Amino acid sequence: MSTELVLCVRRSAAVMIAPDPFTPAGPGMAEAIAAMLLDRASYRPRTPELEADEDLKQVIPYAAVEDPDRGLFLTYARHGAEGRLADRLSLGLGGHLIPADGAQCESSGIVRGLLRELKEELCQDLPISTLQLLGLLNDDSDPVGRVHLGVAYHVKISGLQLPQGGPEGKDWKWASRADLRGWHQFAPGVVESWSMRLIESGLLC
Repeated sequence: MSTELVLCVRRSAAVMIAPDPFTPAGPGMAEAIAAMLLDRASYRPRTPELEADEDLKQVIPYAAVEDPDRGLFLTYARHGAEGRLADRLSLGLGGHLIPADGAQCESSGIVRGLLRELKEELCQDLPISTLQLLGLLNDDSDPVGRVHLGVAYHVKISGLQLPQGGPEGKDWKWASRADLRGWHQFAPGVVESWSMRLIESGLLC
């Protein structure tokens, strides 16, 4: 695992604005996130020790990506650096925030980090037509969730092509809203928990 610096917040700070596994965005949430990152966040080396430190939450912009022309979402099976999520179905794309994103001092930094991650994952550089903050994922139901805080978005990008690979995903497919609603039928552990939280929220489907 690399020793890059990643943005983290204390668990106590995350719970203050995200008390539930998924807290939908409401008035003032974007400002609350920015204030938390300004006052309570710090960069830590991404080490095995950090991945086990449940007093800290690594901040992850996490986007459900839809092609509005098709009305379909990108989905994939996970692989890559986070072995604890290997082969789980996911509709979320994103990753850690690094100092170059500027998320600790600029409200636009989270989006900058998200766009960087989308370009890396999709191997495409297409303009985003819509970017909507959905809420915060503070889900302690599994070991990965206990050390991460997700800033969830719904992103629409026209003209997307299915990626042929990528550092974190494989078996890319399109999924309709009906397909996503059907994911609840899978056995526990088949679908990434953050993806299920977004589907169950009803904000996408």
